[in-house]
Amino acid sequence: GQTAGTQEARADGRGASYILSFKALDRYPFITSVALDRDDILAAWKIRSAIAIGLLALMTFLMYRLWRADIGQQKAIADLADRETNLRAISDNAKIGILVITDDRCVFANKHATEMLNFGADDFATMSAADFVHPDDRDVLVDRHKRRLAGDVLPNNYEAVFQTKDDRTIPVEITA
Repeated sequence: GQTAGTQEARADGRGASYILSFKALDRYPFITSVALDRDDILAAWKIRSAIAIGLLALMTFLMYRLWRADIGQQKAIADLADRETNLRAISDNAKIGILVITDDRCVFANKHATEMLNFGADDFATMSAADFVHPDDRDVLVDRHKRRLAGDVLPNNYEAVFQTKDDRTIPVEITA
């Protein structure tokens, strides 16, 4: 009494399994049927499933690696922050002025240097390294800085005169 359906059937002798679908045609006394080998029908699905599982495994592995890399990066950032805090505490408690010059800019000045020269940390960030050197010593120090960057071997210690924000002069010993 069914007019349409699908079922699985085994063929005698071969042991093959078939998927059989049938449908009664409206207004005609005919039934159409199609039978295909079960393995042929499922072959494409099996391939797609294997590819999908492989891609899922690859994506899982990549996500795991990204997660591990992110954890490593977060740990490295935390370690750097701790080291910066420790170095800042050490340098701020030093009884000498510490200035870090990079590309002719003062990128760091410790507490003692800012107090000694009467410039704030923000002032140093906008100044050239030569801006706080007394004009009489400026050309010599700029020349030494350029030569040192070019790889010339120069004395590490020398004397110079710095100029404070309020135009006082301070004799300093520089260790470069």
